[in-house]
Formats: sequence, C-alpha cells, structure tokens
Amino acid sequence: MDLSNKSYNKIKKEKINGRVNIIELENIIKEYGKTIIPLPEEAFNIANIYNIEREDRMNIYIPLWTKEEGRSDLTLSLICHLKNNKPTIEINDLEVL
Repeated sequence: MDLSNKSYNKIKKEKINGRVNIIELENIIKEYGKTIIPLPEEAFNIANIYNIEREDRMNIYIPLWTKEEGRSDLTLSLICHLKNNKPTIEINDLEVL
C-alpha cells in the first residue's frame, strides 16, 4: 500500500481500503495539501500497535510523512487480521490529528 504514489485504484482493487471509501481517502489527502512521501524507518518505530485479542486482530496507528513538513498530522489507522487464514492489512481510517 503506497499512498505516496497515489495508487488509489490499486488500493481499491486489492481491497486494502477496508471500510474506508477510496474517494474519501483521496479527498482527505488532497485537502491536506501536502505531498505524501514513503515512510521512513522512524515511522515504524513510533507507530502505536494495539493487540485486540478478543477480536483476533491488531490495530496500528502510524503517522504519515510529507515532503514539505516531514512527520505530518496525518495518521493512518490500519487493521491487521487473518482473512481466510491469510494475514491481511486494511485501512481503517485516515485522520488529521
């Protein structure tokens, strides 16, 4: 999943957008008005991960980076779970915090 390449159709085709409407996802990024760049290693070190055992999933909150500001106020919320016994990652939300 690479939001920095604006691969919205690929995200939708691979059903990575989860419960998030792909048009809304694209609009949030456009309205933010900055250029999303690939995540640096630092992003993974500061991501918040919550294990939701009763639902057999993990929630991950990871900040996005932009060319203009480095670490941005955009936070990507992901859900990691098994789907048909296959590890799956889906976008749960994208928020400006």
